[in-house]
Amino acid sequence: VKVQSITEPLVDVVENNQVCTGVQVLREVRVPDYSVEDCTFTSPFELVAKRNDYIHALVAYFDTHFSTGHKPNMFSTSPAAQQTHWKQTVFYLPEEITICEGERLKGTLSCRPNKGNRRDLDITISYEHNGKWQQAKGQMEYKMR
Repeated sequence: VKVQSITEPLVDVVENNQVCTGVQVLREVRVPDYSVEDCTFTSPFELVAKRNDYIHALVAYFDTHFSTGHKPNMFSTSPAAQQTHWKQTVFYLPEEITICEGERLKGTLSCRPNKGNRRDLDITISYEHNGKWQQAKGQMEYKMR
């Protein structure tokens, strides 16, 4: 059960005080120009710890900018933004990572539509951390249904 539970990302509300690193933009898109092919991508990331803590999961969210109207507007699903019915996506790691303030967690996130169901996404996250108290390296395969 544990293996299955961590390979399926959890869509839930994440409180901002639970986030111990800075953020990293993974992908910027223009919705009018977006195509199915654009769902396949790989993005590097580097997260810098804001405090000494433990990383149990990585969190994804999106920001939307409405810039074509008469008044530009922005909507965020960030843990730091006001909560809405939109939530964050939580990718649990198999083991917690001990990280100290200023240390970095580096990696890549790859996304592609699932071959069996184009509405599902196959997401691979590779990560590496070389910290004072812990070194960690891993790769997880997630199924977003």
